Amino acid sequence: MRNLKSTSLLSNSLVANFSRCLSQIYARPQVSEPAINRIGHTTSFAGEKLLDGDEMTFALSPDLSDVTRLSLPAISTSALSAPTGLLSDLARGGNASLADGDPTTAEEILDAASSQVLAARARLGAFEKDTIEAAVAVLDSREENLSTAFSQVFDTNVAQETSRLARSQILEKVSISALLLSGQSHSQIASLLGVL
Repeated sequence: MRNLKSTSLLSNSLVANFSRCLSQIYARPQVSEPAINRIGHTTSFAGEKLLDGDEMTFALSPDLSDVTRLSLPAISTSALSAPTGLLSDLARGGNASLADGDPTTAEEILDAASSQVLAARARLGAFEKDTIEAAVAVLDSREENLSTAFSQVFDTNVAQETSRLARSQILEKVSISALLLSGQSHSQIASLLGVL
């Protein structure tokens, strides 16, 4: 459960790293392109790649057949695009090249890539807020209820066993007293008979 709470840190880190790369792409497009691709290809959570465009499945309830799905777009310079071109076009030359291409086209591509990353962040944030946090609250409540029920059962068993022990100790003392009294009665009868 605690791993689920770390998704906001992951989404904030992801966007911070990606935004840094986007701001640097103007200055050094050949250096920024591998960094953006590395972020997209290596970002993972619980062993699953997050930004490869595949759908992720999460089991957030005790019933393992009850799954929730999340799909984030692929984040790479060849996947982030605008109608005028790909983000990778900024570093590779052509009409969108930052070195000798149309700056308006480059700006459109960068704006579209930023929008796509922000949309992925929004989707991840909404998934965290609406799905994961709600599931964590429900699971925490179930854990508390089970713990309370277990405690009550355990306390009841201890009380029952304590009561049984006290009862058996009382019966034991009464039995010993009865035997002593019955033994005294016989000796008293014998002494009475001996007197006669």
